[in-house]
Amino acid sequence: MAILARRSSDTLIGAGIGAGLAIMGMVGRKLAVQAPTALAGDWDEALAAEHEMALALFCSVLGAVAGNLGLMVLATGGVYVAGGIAPRILPFLQRGGFREAFDRKGRLHTLVERMPAYVVTHPQPGLLGAALVASGLG
Repeated sequence: MAILARRSSDTLIGAGIGAGLAIMGMVGRKLAVQAPTALAGDWDEALAAEHEMALALFCSVLGAVAGNLGLMVLATGGVYVAGGIAPRILPFLQRGGFREAFDRKGRLHTLVERMPAYVVTHPQPGLLGAALVASGLG
């Protein structure tokens, strides 16, 4: 059996969607695995059921990892999810699978439930921050 992801960040970057589809294909679902760039199109269009299942899995894994990181640093001010994929799949993240996995932390669930989670939607947040620092406002 091939190792598809050695660390959680491998699952949560562009290759992760293709890996998620490959995993689902291995468990008996008949899917046409596409390159991640082919899947990163306009998420507002109707998706095939297989892609929705892969997205649900991706959102759940992203929520679990984000919740773990929030706990690790006690991010009481919130956890910010940034990158190219999160804004494109915002409707899927808002469906509840992300937050459910984010909050599912056993005895520590009461701590995590109070942490807000945000998706950064600015197209160039790094440049915006650099401009603020350069201008002396940041």
